[in-house]
Amino acid sequence: MTVADELRALSDNQGLIHAPRVVEWAQLNPDSALYREFNWNVEKAAYDHWVWRARQLIALHIVSETGERRTISLAIDRKQGGGYRDLGEVITNEELRRAAVTQALAELQRWCNRNSHLERELGVLFRSIKRLALKYTKKPPPGKRAA
Repeated sequence: MTVADELRALSDNQGLIHAPRVVEWAQLNPDSALYREFNWNVEKAAYDHWVWRARQLIALHIVSETGERRTISLAIDRKQGGGYRDLGEVITNEELRRAAVTQALAELQRWCNRNSHLERELGVLFRSIKRLALKYTKKPPPGKRAA
């Protein structure tokens, strides 16, 4: 069975798949595809959780007076180990700003793909995002600035 098959088989009588049940089942079935998807090394798993929690803390606590995030994690930084940049630095630096916009557009496109089943209701938004992404990623003619 595949991971997807095992996940579907774990749905309850209302068709819901509950994450704690998935973990418990996987732990009890070491020959399963799901079992192989988890890190059962408790020390490593705990460390990974703490790093994830640190990311949450950065996002929750490094904020403006009005509660808006003041940091951003750029994909271009992840090649060198990642980290969070001050949003003001990113907004004022043309190269970093372009990287942030490119990243945001890619996230929007993934969001559109995840929600494509709502084409009837959100189709206008999907098409607008696609047009913006195409416009932004086009190479400008020589001597012209990109959008």
